[in-house]
Amino acid sequence: MRTAREWMSTPAVSVSVTATVADALALLRTLDVRHLPVVNERDELVGILSDRDLERASSAQDVDAAPDPTAIGQVPVSTVMRRDPPSVGPGADARDIFGLMVAHRVGAVPVVDADGTVVGVVSYVDLLGLDEADSGVGSPLLRFSPGATRTRQRS
Repeated sequence: MRTAREWMSTPAVSVSVTATVADALALLRTLDVRHLPVVNERDELVGILSDRDLERASSAQDVDAAPDPTAIGQVPVSTVMRRDPPSVGPGADARDIFGLMVAHRVGAVPVVDADGTVVGVVSYVDLLGLDEADSGVGSPLLRFSPGATRTRQRS
């Protein structure tokens, strides 16, 4: 079974917890990625920022309170990031990574070494190539059927 070390995107690119939303957005666009681990001054993982987090922050901005449309870009990423995200070590297998993503409803999981330093990121896109050997469950983890539709139950 392949491990996070083989699935992860490298080199690890992260953003400081003190960076602004504008800085993070520019980095996401430049690198053409959807997720950025957020690290503290000791390079320890403290959060993760996704393009969806930025979309939510932008749409939630109160126009009356902040008439300047660039105001959201000046706030620190710590105000919009997901705190204490799930993470895995480089030896985690694909089945565990996939299960963690499903359980936490996230699209990416940072890979951290024994010191807590981010060494890569495994995203759902990285795992699209899972096959029976990787899943360990006797059938592909991801199965698509022509004409299938996704439904979500709302409470």
